[in-house]
Amino acid sequence: MNKKFTNLLLFSSVLLFNALLFSQNTWRVIGPGAGSDLEAMAIQPDNPNVVYIGGDIEGIFKTTDGGLTWKNINANLGTDYKDRGNYFIQEIVVAPNDASFNTVYICTLDGLFKTTDGGESWHLVYPQNPSTEDDFIPVSYFTIDKDNPNVFWAGIGEAHASLAGKGKLLKSTDAGLTWNEIIVTAQPAVIHGIFIDPTSNVNNRTIYTSTNFGMFKSTDNGTTWVQKNNGFPHNELRRLDGAVFDNTLNLYVSLTTMGISGDPNSFNGGIYKSTNGGDSWLDISSNLPKYQASDSLFYFYWKFSLDKTKKGVIYTATTRGWPEEGLAGFEDWGVYKTTDDGQTWNDMSSNFSNGWLSPPFFDEKHAFVLDVAPSNPDIIYWGLVWMQKSTDGGNSWNQIFTQQTASGWKTTGLGFLAAEGIGFDPNDPNLVYLAYDDFGIFRSDDAANSFFPLDPRQEPYDGFDAAKDVAIDPVNGDIYLSRYEGLANATQFGFSLGQVWKSTDKGISWTSASVGLPNGRPKLIIDPNSGSPGNRTLYCASFHNGIYKSTNSGDTWAQINSGLGTDASTVWEITIDPNNSNILYAGTNAMGAGGALYKSSDAGNNWNKLSSFPTFDIFVIKIDKSTGNIFVGATDNYDYNSDGGLFKSSDEGNTWTKIFDNSRPADVEIDPGNPNNIYVMAPAWFLFNSTFQPGIFFSSDGGSSWANITDNLGHLAGKFIKLNPHNPNQLFLGSDGGDVWVRDNVTSVTINDVIPTDFSLLQNYPNPFNPSTTISYQIPYQSKVTLKIYDVLGREAKTLVNEEQPAGNYKVNFDASRLASGVYFYRITATGGASSFVQTKKMILMK
Repeated sequence: MNKKFTNLLLFSSVLLFNALLFSQNTWRVIGPGAGSDLEAMAIQPDNPNVVYIGGDIEGIFKTTDGGLTWKNINANLGTDYKDRGNYFIQEIVVAPNDASFNTVYICTLDGLFKTTDGGESWHLVYPQNPSTEDDFIPVSYFTIDKDNPNVFWAGIGEAHASLAGKGKLLKSTDAGLTWNEIIVTAQPAVIHGIFIDPTSNVNNRTIYTSTNFGMFKSTDNGTTWVQKNNGFPHNELRRLDGAVFDNTLNLYVSLTTMGISGDPNSFNGGIYKSTNGGDSWLDISSNLPKYQASDSLFYFYWKFSLDKTKKGVIYTATTRGWPEEGLAGFEDWGVYKTTDDGQTWNDMSSNFSNGWLSPPFFDEKHAFVLDVAPSNPDIIYWGLVWMQKSTDGGNSWNQIFTQQTASGWKTTGLGFLAAEGIGFDPNDPNLVYLAYDDFGIFRSDDAANSFFPLDPRQEPYDGFDAAKDVAIDPVNGDIYLSRYEGLANATQFGFSLGQVWKSTDKGISWTSASVGLPNGRPKLIIDPNSGSPGNRTLYCASFHNGIYKSTNSGDTWAQINSGLGTDASTVWEITIDPNNSNILYAGTNAMGAGGALYKSSDAGNNWNKLSSFPTFDIFVIKIDKSTGNIFVGATDNYDYNSDGGLFKSSDEGNTWTKIFDNSRPADVEIDPGNPNNIYVMAPAWFLFNSTFQPGIFFSSDGGSSWANITDNLGHLAGKFIKLNPHNPNQLFLGSDGGDVWVRDNVTSVTINDVIPTDFSLLQNYPNPFNPSTTISYQIPYQSKVTLKIYDVLGREAKTLVNEEQPAGNYKVNFDASRLASGVYFYRITATGGASSFVQTKKMILMK
């Protein structure tokens, strides 16, 4: 048999075997469903059941059954493109010229992406060949000329906040292979809409674009532009669309609302129409609600959708605005419909139920997305932090993001909550608690199948809408919960808010447990071995303030900063040695200015800096109870990291070895039944042009070698990982915008069972070494591999590998007993298909 064919057959068999073996070991999303801001939506032109939606932190989702079930289709957005901005979806366009409608474009804060397989994989269309993170630009809007399918138009800017605009359009005449920038206006305007006049000459298009500096029109294919603002009260324009009826082009545009607080007659905004090519514009807002007197706030109408089969039928909705700008309105919110081109508008949102997001918990009916199905205009989709659907022209609505069970609410796959923490009741495996950013604390009574909110409403305590750490008493199940202002506000205001609450009835009621504890982002832990139920020892690392201790279950707190010095203000992480309650470790986060690791041997009364640890910002500290090994995840810069790793100490912190080479190991878990099984979460986070791959990684040999077990995990911006203490075969991951994911039978994974998703050369272990060490590497498909050792002068010392190898995970032992002490380098070169991989790492032989 042909050797090449034999290798191919063998490789295919390996892939098939592993696919069958681990078909039950894939990740699945759990949680109540929905929960964060949506930004964009597109309905397939020929099928109203196929819908794409995208949000501000969650990426993109798809349904093919009209919303009964949803699938996260971020695919490789989080692995190949590691800047978190690609999860912010500003616009979605289904290509009209693809007969299968599997070609879809998404505008993100990192550029324009394309799929040709309905979202199974994505690639970057613009910017092309970026070499630095600064090369990525936000693309705000995109459209394809239906009569010239190779002609693409895209706009630049951050649409939601009208930021980062350049006053330019991008144009391609070869279906996105090359692009030219066209200056529309010299001001740094954001492009909010692009409309191509379908009645204009196909070779000399008339084009309109709406910006935050007004309306612009070109009658020569975009070469020159003129303003068309006659009739507008101001030039802050948003959504733009149009339709041809009776041989007349009808243009529509929304204007940001402006006005003087206290003066309802000063409303300026709404929806405007032109039937003369933009020469003049008429306000068609008529009886749309404009002002909420009780809060002196104005209503804002951003999104609208046209029924292009019936003249004069338009849907719009109130949009949650920005109160500091006098925009919001919470009385007459909802979806409105006109059938007479804006002469009268009718409220279509009175028949409305919303699952777990119903009042009083969440009382809001604004919209961030709103679209009429092109092939069936009676079907309308409407969303904010949830999704609603109407099949009767807006007369009635059904929520399509969650299912009610006997015990709570279960996501239909549309999960975009930001998860902060998880807790398991020590006595009842059915009781599981989830802590969410923005939406507080939830409980499951059926082993994480469904959940219900424990807060009576969103933001039950002013400013403390986010639940964070869930610490549970190991005896009676009392819950201690840290809360703060949520990641968005915390990032903006320097993590300056945070407190602790306590519940003695499984989360039904809560009391403050923060006397003596100042405000600051709280990292909360419980000492399970000290005190007794109702009289536990708690520790809280309060950012800006230092470390605080309570010996009475949170009734009072005392500061214990002795020895921390100025580092007290940046303490970020704290943990207790499970074998000795007097030993604690604390890590600081100096946001790139040089973090530190501290140790206390007297229950926190005094702290000593461990100078043996790198000056990195600390993400996580975990101690394995069975071995006493300490694991610390750290990075050179919390915000924009390029170096870091998971470090291990087997001698109480005196010396450290890097066992996982990644710049953002944000969390780690050790299997309590087998300390050689280690799981690391390395989230996607501003890692452009890095050799580090985000995802979930697993080691079965104590950190000597690692495999990527990310598989189908749909959201790689992780916040935590946690093994279920009642079932260590279950690994939970909380994501920052994709809800919570779980993988069953995770402890059955072995390194050799997992086909890697990318090339990787790992740090040798041990290092330094004498006289031998192990070098591990991964190849995702069959490749010609060479692995060589060099001395400091670049002379080849030994060839370890020089052969064709199938996809897999490899370990090679290097015996250096005949070599002198010193620094050596090992280099891998792997070539397979059209790809090649070259990487070099340093190691130290110490005799």
